[in-house]
Amino acid sequence: MQSGKKRIIITVPFNEKIQYQLCIHCCQRTPGAGHLHTFQCGDFNKLILPDWKIKQEFSFGNTVTQFIAARLPLNKISEFLIEKLDWIFSRLFPRKNRWLFIMIDKNKMA
Repeated sequence: MQSGKKRIIITVPFNEKIQYQLCIHCCQRTPGAGHLHTFQCGDFNKLILPDWKIKQEFSFGNTVTQFIAARLPLNKISEFLIEKLDWIFSRLFPRKNRWLFIMIDKNKMA
């Protein structure tokens, strides 16, 4: 596995309720969407190496915005509108966001 030299950007599912289904092949409980993990803000603090630091962490991709976007025609105006609505709704209802963005930077050597 190769890591970044100066910066790593990660996006993962945020605040997702993982739903399990019974697999008809192996009779085991299996995650339905293929997601094995869900993450919350602060979860990556314990996963990063000491010489790296979390620079930014925020959730985005609000479900309210996605609901509205699915009902609008696809054009430049609706894309602009959805971008602005997502920014607003992501801050008003952060628990309804679907993705977590993490930017990790390597600490500068003294």
